[in-house]
Amino acid sequence: MTAGHEDETSSREQLSALVDGELDAAAVTRACAAWRDSKASRSTWHAYQLIGDVLRSDDLASSPAQ
Repeated sequence: MTAGHEDETSSREQLSALVDGELDAAAVTRACAAWRDSKASRSTWHAYQLIGDVLRSDDLASSPAQ
């Protein structure tokens, strides 16, 4: 793995933990800075929020095929 790939993976893990409320204050600050400074992080954040919305919404869930 390259350092850039490891950084991207770490950033995604931090954003996921942020969404789940699992970060301490210092980690929240770092995750928010990454979100602010990186278009890719903002895109990942948006995707995580959309996934969460779908998982929590009966209106967005589809019925299984019969």
